[in-house]
Amino acid sequence: MRFAYFGSDLFHQCLQSLIDQGHHLVKLFTWRPRNHYDDSSRVMAIARQLQVAIDLRPPTSKALKALHKQNCQLLVSAGYTHKIPFESSEIPYGINIHPSLLPSGRGPWPLSWVILKNLPQTGVSLHKLSEQWDQGDILLQKAIAVQPWETVETLRFKSETVAVSLLSKFIQQPFECWSEATTQTEGSYWPKTTQEQRRINFNDNVEMISRTVRAYGKYLSYAKIQDKWIFVAEVQVWKEAHAYLPGTILNQFNNCYFIAAKDGVVCIKAHAKTAQGVLI
Repeated sequence: MRFAYFGSDLFHQCLQSLIDQGHHLVKLFTWRPRNHYDDSSRVMAIARQLQVAIDLRPPTSKALKALHKQNCQLLVSAGYTHKIPFESSEIPYGINIHPSLLPSGRGPWPLSWVILKNLPQTGVSLHKLSEQWDQGDILLQKAIAVQPWETVETLRFKSETVAVSLLSKFIQQPFECWSEATTQTEGSYWPKTTQEQRRINFNDNVEMISRTVRAYGKYLSYAKIQDKWIFVAEVQVWKEAHAYLPGTILNQFNNCYFIAAKDGVVCIKAHAKTAQGVLI
């Protein structure tokens, strides 16, 4: 099948799996690598190796008409931040890969919310592209159990693995999946988390502090320690009765800080860089 891919390095294995199965990439729509948190170097390298055109602009109806003239049969969106005007095209299939069990968890980045909300499961949904974000008819879904130690990185790995399998299943029987799709019911929208939500609050219990760090992973939560902003590389927590005010520094050596929280102690390993008032 001839397809166009819309996305960055998030779920890049979906692009590679389609190529490995013998499908033909017509064009890649992505953006220039912004930083190591929002990279597109892998998908761009795949396209360049195949000598496939890369478009860094938001897609237009004209661009989709051009794809149709190239006999493009499928549009695959995975973590793409621009609206794709699929309804205006004559391309048979347009799908989006979303890392939640729709209709729950619509929005730009549900993985962090899964941990922050302490949910017992999440999942991956393949759905039709639609005028409204994440609201197209559901083609395929699969649940993922969430472990107590889960991080945003482990959830991303598990979600990408499931996404590859669902995409392979769809590509084997696109007409059947398309015709048997189910309409989404009333759902929930999880907005992009804010900078403030990444901040550790020592008035929280230790479980919430651990969850905050695990929810952001390489995107880095942060804390204010000794009037200095510290990015958090790792954290260990435990419950312990004490008489200290939350935020009190109990000990510090090398780049580790032991700090009192509401119901225990937090051990923070500071990241190599400190925020110095400028947060990413």
